[in-house]
Amino acid sequence: MAGEKHRVITRHPDRPEIDKALLDGTPLRNIVERYGTSLGALSRYRDDVLSQIPEQVADDPRIEEARENAVETVVEEINGVMRFSNRLDDLNHKIDGVLQAAEKKQDLTAQTSAIREARSLLALDAQVRIQMMEVVSEADKMPKEIRVVLVGDASPVPEEDLL
Repeated sequence: MAGEKHRVITRHPDRPEIDKALLDGTPLRNIVERYGTSLGALSRYRDDVLSQIPEQVADDPRIEEARENAVETVVEEINGVMRFSNRLDDLNHKIDGVLQAAEKKQDLTAQTSAIREARSLLALDAQVRIQMMEVVSEADKMPKEIRVVLVGDASPVPEEDLL
């Protein structure tokens, strides 16, 4: 049931605009923000729709250029998420340092504040990791250029790595 995977998109009231944005190479995160879809559903929809382009159209150099632009955009988005995740790690280390200093000084106000920040940071980090896991779980369906960025290898992702 391939159509079931992205039913949210096929029934979306702004589907023509979503289709145009995809064909124009608009970054997926921009489409998600603009139309309130999930990244996973949009990615599956894009892959299914682009895979159904008739061969004579697929040979059109504009299609290959659009594909390359889409791959480049996805790679940029993945790299951006990875940089963001690294920043979260940096902030976590700083918060740990603040918490340790507050504990040393027995400053309960600063300890409480650091713990709240750490809790917020952990929640955000969990959201980012869940979204990345959703993307990685779809890596087998992605062009090799994207798989290399996601998993460091263009070969198919072993099933046990997805669990």
